Amino acid sequence: MAKKEKPKKEKQLDLGLKQSPKNLLYKFRKSFSNFLVRFEIKEYLRNPFTWFVIILSLSFIATQIYILVNELPSYPQELPLWQNQTSLGKRLANKNLLYSIPIICGSVLILGGILSNVFYHKEKFLSKMLLLSVLLSIIGLTFSFLKLIP
Repeated sequence: MAKKEKPKKEKQLDLGLKQSPKNLLYKFRKSFSNFLVRFEIKEYLRNPFTWFVIILSLSFIATQIYILVNELPSYPQELPLWQNQTSLGKRLANKNLLYSIPIICGSVLILGGILSNVFYHKEKFLSKMLLLSVLLSIIGLTFSFLKLIP
């Protein structure tokens, strides 16, 4: 029986390399970009204005929840939630709709925080204006909530 010859593996450029040098460069570039993304998120969280907005917003939301939990049974069954209506019957709504105000504030804070993080490295001014608008909207919702308390 004749011995079968094994096919020889072709070497790239006859340099003895098993993979292309470009692959090493691309792997290094990917790991470096992942490192930069982690650093950029940390830079966003080091901004004092970001923490100011987060802490102040959370304190307003906690105030709303505290008032709802402790004083909701003493409220009348219907409250004038819709202030822009002319007739009294259209202004009144069920008191359970007050739970939607802290939910809206929390969702505004989360969505604004995510969007400001996305825009932080491209446009820092835009990111700060977005955080300011989040803070002002939560303050406005809190004042309208406190206005409804009898």
